[in-house]
Amino acid sequence: MNTTTQIAASLQRIFDLFVRIGYIPAESVRPGPHNDADLDVDRLRRLGMDDRAIEFIKNIPWVVGETVDLIVSSEVISWKDPFDLESSRKLCTNDGGVSFCVDRNLNGSWLSLTIPLAAKSKKRRGHLLVIDTARGTVRQWDGIDPPRLQDIPGEPAHYFFNRVHERYQHLEQIPYDATIFEPIDTAEHAPEDRAQNATHTDAYQMLKLAADESGWPSSDFPHVEFRENAAQYLGDLIRKHRIIWRAEAPSHLINPNPYLGMAAAYGEEEDNEDDDDDEEEEDDDDDDEEEEENEEQQEEEELGEGENGIHRNSESLENGVVDLNPEGESEQAGLSNGVYR
Repeated sequence: MNTTTQIAASLQRIFDLFVRIGYIPAESVRPGPHNDADLDVDRLRRLGMDDRAIEFIKNIPWVVGETVDLIVSSEVISWKDPFDLESSRKLCTNDGGVSFCVDRNLNGSWLSLTIPLAAKSKKRRGHLLVIDTARGTVRQWDGIDPPRLQDIPGEPAHYFFNRVHERYQHLEQIPYDATIFEPIDTAEHAPEDRAQNATHTDAYQMLKLAADESGWPSSDFPHVEFRENAAQYLGDLIRKHRIIWRAEAPSHLINPNPYLGMAAAYGEEEDNEDDDDDEEEEDDDDDDEEEEENEEQQEEEELGEGENGIHRNSESLENGVVDLNPEGESEQAGLSNGVYR
């Protein structure tokens, strides 16, 4: 088995797992080989890609019509998208919102399988997964540390992707809603990032609970049930933290993930129900206050103005009624907005 075949098989295992867990629909996965009509070969040649790299792309599985991460904060290249084709060779990275690209005189057999996404914390920073198609090796690089791609030693790509598969298989990382979730050690980050990272870890725990309850990794794993339960759990988390866990869909998104925003929708629905309950409670409170005022007015009319009558002390009481005792002394001690009888 040659190295391209091994890498293709490792990627196919990852994509099959993505389908099983409901991360992408089955029809979005296109196994190789692909023909020239599927790929803009002329554009790739203009970008400096050699025949080995082009043949590699033709023989690996593709994800089509979905914008999802292959590893944390690293979008899988769509080989039918012109922008992604450029990104596979320009190797653009991002540091604190500032994008830059490495030297365009890249070896013709090298290409990236991913587009790194911006992230504040180094832990969540996206990576280029640069394949040397001549040697069958991969380099994982965030564009910053080390400062040069060539300083990273390559490792057999199929070993690397087998480890990625194992992390997903054992739920050490969980693909969900176009994002890869994982627990984050908040101690490693700046104080301003810790609250968000802690909430991200909470979301990971909710997803793991939903997957375990649905029987992962069984061969007949009910991914619809899993995602519905996960949406409920994350909806509760949204309501708790007021954070919506959904990825921003890039402008070139072709076919949105059918589960995108399920958790947000659940959270909003629950919030609306709470708002309705609050409105009903307010209406009930208004009715009670009106009834109470009517009773007081009736008592005043019956008792009239007298030594033992009811007096309103508007200077010391904001929203209540204070009854005076027969001696005319106020019983307002400790009263803020209540009614004393």
